[in-house]
Amino acid sequence: MKNILTKIIIIVSIIGLFYIMTRPPKINNSANADVVFYYGEECPHCHNVLKYIADNKIDQKIKINSLEVYHNNVNKNELTNLARICPEIQDSTGAIGVPVAYFVKENKCLVGDTPIIDSLKSIIKSQ
Repeated sequence: MKNILTKIIIIVSIIGLFYIMTRPPKINNSANADVVFYYGEECPHCHNVLKYIADNKIDQKIKINSLEVYHNNVNKNELTNLARICPEIQDSTGAIGVPVAYFVKENKCLVGDTPIIDSLKSIIKSQ
């Protein structure tokens, strides 16, 4: 009887773990954003993207949700969870650098100021 109970507990635990691991992460898209942009306050590459967005009024053309991750643990955890959707945002050690942009409709992520800016330019040209 103990043996059967132990097996049932193990099976339920495995199923529960599988369920937790396969759930899609919550992405903060509360503003119905087209792009979720993760940045660090002290990150110069991030500021290149923020400057491009401001200078070209990109945020008036598409909805961008900008989330600071260096000083906000909720946003940092969200970025970490995003790696389940976009494992390419992690380097070989598992670390995640910024800037990172998550393009909601395409369900894709980009890392680095140049690829993000180029993609934003492409979106604006296609509108």
